[in-house]
Amino acid sequence: MRQIGKLSSDNHAARFVDYLLTQGIHSKADANKQGEWLIWIHEENHVDQARTELEAFRSNPDDSRYRSAGEEAAGIRKMEQLREKERRKNVHEVKHRSVAAGAGLSGAPVTKGILIICIVIAAIGMFASDRTQKNPGLGDEIYGALSFLSPQDANAYKVSPEPNSLRTIERGQVWRLITPALLHARFGRMAILHVGFNMYMLFMLGPVLERRMGSFQFLLLNLGLALAGNLAQGVIPMLIQNYGGNLVQYENYYGGVDFLGYSGVIYGLFGYLWMRSSNDPTFGIMINQSSIIILMIWFFLCWFGMMGDIANLAHTGGLLAGLAIGFIQAAMRR
Repeated sequence: MRQIGKLSSDNHAARFVDYLLTQGIHSKADANKQGEWLIWIHEENHVDQARTELEAFRSNPDDSRYRSAGEEAAGIRKMEQLREKERRKNVHEVKHRSVAAGAGLSGAPVTKGILIICIVIAAIGMFASDRTQKNPGLGDEIYGALSFLSPQDANAYKVSPEPNSLRTIERGQVWRLITPALLHARFGRMAILHVGFNMYMLFMLGPVLERRMGSFQFLLLNLGLALAGNLAQGVIPMLIQNYGGNLVQYENYYGGVDFLGYSGVIYGLFGYLWMRSSNDPTFGIMINQSSIIILMIWFFLCWFGMMGDIANLAHTGGLLAGLAIGFIQAAMRR
């Protein structure tokens, strides 16, 4: 801040400060012990221009351009106050709205609905399914109707894996491109862990994102991420087979086309939040570095085969889609 001169009256000082503001120069006037008003300029690069303006003002302080500056300056100050208020609001949100702390389910009907649907389907699958398939129950019917491949296509695929195994979807059962995300393991000790871990992560990520984005946009984001993950896991194996790859070896390492689970969407939500918060400070939500590290460690452990039969391509497809959507939306906000 630099002093550029003095004015003899408070009215003239206030008028000149207002005029400078209309010229894009921020300044202030302070009274000294002699009753004069010292003019201070906030930014160094405006000092020379302000001195020139001060000389012109002294020669004719009652000029109409100076008298009319007060109303325009008041409008400029009001807009600056509104921008500062919004900035402070965003800074407060970034500081206090941390994903790692969770946020409850209030105001998040989409997240709540997904949690209920996944848990109910998982319970039916665990307690109303026949592992031998000799006496199929309600769980078998639900899983058969919502899996990526129909039971008939799945059986045909096991005999001869071919790209045309998607004939059920081609006949119009397009919901199978989305619904595998709602299914989780039914048998063995991993069943509860599978649905439990995915729903816990959804509980951590979903509500705060839904409240920030709005339920409709959050629903669209979940649908898009489910589609990306399911297509990656369901179609790439068939492309590998079509181009002469060893599909059996693929399935043993990367997971097969009989995949299920919400983890692809979870990684997509994580990728979206990571990219959006990193490139758009006004988004108002951050993700803790510890959460990023944990999820990425888990991601690579799965890829290196240390976690058993995992749908790694669904994880990757969801993550890449989330990163891309988050980056695009952040760029659109600039």
